[in-house]
Amino acid sequence: MFKPIIKGVIRFSYPSEGGFAKDFANATEHEAFLFDHDRLERRFHLFESLTLPSLRGQTDGDYHLAVLTGEGLPAWALKRLQAGLADVPQARIVQLPRMNHYPATREALEQMPDDGATHVAGFRLDDDDAMHFETVERIREIANGMAQITDTEKPFAIGFNRGFFLDRSDRDNAITEVRERSPIGIGLTLVVPIKQRSNVFRRNHRFLHQFYDCYTDVSRPMFIRSVHEDNDSGAVSTGAGKGMTRAEIDTALQSGFGTDLATLKAL
Repeated sequence: MFKPIIKGVIRFSYPSEGGFAKDFANATEHEAFLFDHDRLERRFHLFESLTLPSLRGQTDGDYHLAVLTGEGLPAWALKRLQAGLADVPQARIVQLPRMNHYPATREALEQMPDDGATHVAGFRLDDDDAMHFETVERIREIANGMAQITDTEKPFAIGFNRGFFLDRSDRDNAITEVRERSPIGIGLTLVVPIKQRSNVFRRNHRFLHQFYDCYTDVSRPMFIRSVHEDNDSGAVSTGAGKGMTRAEIDTALQSGFGTDLATLKAL
């Protein structure tokens, strides 16, 4: 029997050991960087403008979401985070002490119910990006299809390799279509038997397809990735798009993300 439950993790300024491209001298320096007021304001701006609308608009609302943050998150920021998630009933804030990155993500996932499922389809989403309104629906559809052709006793991956980059470092907030050659993190999912206790953060997302059977969906743009001064990892696309017109991009943004070119350019 194959009965998956869909769970996601968003890391909201969680000060883990590892999991960051940048190095810090100690935990105090790391938390000072993550919890800096101006930085958090910038994160909230994108979280509230991109991430939250994409969660609220999911056509399949049967999922759980852990928003993982640190116990030292400032009170004002925790209150704002709670307010933003108030109308996302699938979401739960998980505050953890400083831990190694992978065990922390596993703990966040395991704090959400399994509901009698045989497998967890665990996806990841960053707090400054957006996923298509049909992402959860497609995860379920693809997982059930993959279960017919692969060994479900082993993990398998689902990726969405086509989408948009929103470059906020550009004065005009340039928006371009990309078709990634390797899995991007937004909506990336690892489907795992519950007893195995693994998840999508087990491997670097760019290399996930080297370790697991992986279905990558490029049927339509499925994500908006924001590029800006606070990106922890390199924000370089591994593959160019196929030249959508501005009108086609605008239509895709409206139907899939509830936004448009003008709104993103003013973000």
